[in-house]
Amino acid sequence: MEEVGYDILYIIYSTQLSYKKEKTFIIDESRPLYVTINEIIKKGQDKGEFRNDISSAELTKMIFRTIRGTFYEWCLNDGKFNLIDDGAKFYKIFLSSFRKDVSQP
Repeated sequence: MEEVGYDILYIIYSTQLSYKKEKTFIIDESRPLYVTINEIIKKGQDKGEFRNDISSAELTKMIFRTIRGTFYEWCLNDGKFNLIDDGAKFYKIFLSSFRKDVSQP
């Protein structure tokens, strides 16, 4: 994963950054993964598990911006940190902020 994953991500990000088009693939909100994550967040909000002071669409955007940032940082560092281990630590903290605060109405 480390070698092949790095090469693929490097190509994807390089291409997306240099491709001058109004909307690039990696930020396309109609992609199935975007839609699925948004649905999961919306269901969690409806059940009172996730905060509802921020829309599911905005929370979904935050997730994907963070994912792209993590991948980009990994590429900038030539894949020299463990993407899975470091990512798991970071996302545990990041995603905990999505939980509904008991003080929220």
